[in-house]
Amino acid sequence: YLPRLILSFTVFSFLPECLYFLNIHSKYSYYPYVRKLASRCCHRFHNFWKEWKKVY
Repeated sequence: YLPRLILSFTVFSFLPECLYFLNIHSKYSYYPYVRKLASRCCHRFHNFWKEWKKVY
């Protein structure tokens, strides 16, 4: 139970960051740096989420 709690906290700390970068990404997608940052963040989150769903 405790690891799941810690994992969900990790997910929630990832998510705002990801959404924030997506928001920037939609506004300033012509900046390659921002685009790279956004995709890296969301890839990381997506992979983490996939692993998390596999475990639970």
